[in-house]
Amino acid sequence: MFSIKKYKIFCISFQRTGTTSVGQFFKDHDFQVAGYHKTRTAKWAELKFIGNYEAIFKSDEFKKHQVFEDSPWWEDDFYKFLFHKFPESRFILFTRDPDKWFDSMVSHSKGKTLGNTFRHSKNYRRQKEYYENFPELQHYKNIKLIDNLLEINEEHRDHYKEIYDIRNNEIRISLIFLIRVD
Repeated sequence: MFSIKKYKIFCISFQRTGTTSVGQFFKDHDFQVAGYHKTRTAKWAELKFIGNYEAIFKSDEFKKHQVFEDSPWWEDDFYKFLFHKFPESRFILFTRDPDKWFDSMVSHSKGKTLGNTFRHSKNYRRQKEYYENFPELQHYKNIKLIDNLLEINEEHRDHYKEIYDIRNNEIRISLIFLIRVD
């Protein structure tokens, strides 16, 4: 008999695509869900950023949760590592209209980068702009800081939408390939 409760479930969708709602769905169905607040207190996004994945997976918090939404699960190609680390895991990828997604990004933080600008600039390929605008900042020392330093506005729409579309397509192709190869 199939029981989804024995698997780790990772929501690998971009921010502003329904990740919090999927977390609430699973909570409503008695799953142990690690969302935004759990991620922040456990410092998983920071550990992922510096490449210390094993510290995440060995933590008691990770072990006691089954469903994971928000950072760091959606970032970069982390889903590929998770696929191999947890071969029985399940993945959720929500998408939405790229223009509506971008509008939600802009409205969420009132036209500023979401969360930590240093990590945001890496995830959305704006590192050059970050370093040019903030050459003296040492945010790599506090990558947990929510600072919202860069603007997100209409001039960024095509850039963000391209990243959004490319990554979602890469995930679809990669997971199909990974499933067939393994």
